[in-house]
Amino acid sequence: MTEITKSTEAKKDEMQVEKEKLESVKRADAAVKTMHDFTSPEVLYKELINSVLKYHPSTDISMIEKAYKVASEAHEGQKRKSGEPYIIHPLCVAIILAELELDKETIVAGILHDVVEDQIKVTKDIILIEGNWLLLKQEPWRSMQQYADYKILILAEEEMLKERLVSRKEKGGSSREEAEAWYQNSDSKNVTRVLRDSLQGDLLLKVEEDNDYIKM
Repeated sequence: MTEITKSTEAKKDEMQVEKEKLESVKRADAAVKTMHDFTSPEVLYKELINSVLKYHPSTDISMIEKAYKVASEAHEGQKRKSGEPYIIHPLCVAIILAELELDKETIVAGILHDVVEDQIKVTKDIILIEGNWLLLKQEPWRSMQQYADYKILILAEEEMLKERLVSRKEKGGSSREEAEAWYQNSDSKNVTRVLRDSLQGDLLLKVEEDNDYIKM
């Protein structure tokens, strides 16, 4: 009973932290004023990175770099009423968050908050179908692919997949030996088939050990 209570309290703490991060982004967003004599996005981005590295010199800024690239592409050609490039606003939000010495995830949220709200628009119903065999070269799977508008194949190292599937089985109560035997008799065949006998589709991604996705 004590463990369940601790787990519930931990989840509440995590939710509170996420809520506080979101509130920080909202406050920073409200604090940004329109700049008629605006600074270029490139200069502001450098200012942002310098601010982050000032209080956290060893941090990996690749996540921030990716967020800036996504936001720049999403807001390309878009301007505010003052005439300034729209990307300036989320950059200023991110700079305020950096000045508050918040973590990089919160800063990324600041850079992307208008991308999510304003730029991603869906005008038709989307049906997402996920499955290990959907891009196999053999029939009937191959013929079914003509009904998909966009196909994504996600790959990973076979050994990494094995370790994750075995670990999942162990968490369910199996011993290491039982989990590995189960993998060899079931999922190993599935993993091998999908990794070696699938079509690439429209987008090919690879998942890394840190759960980041890279485009192949």
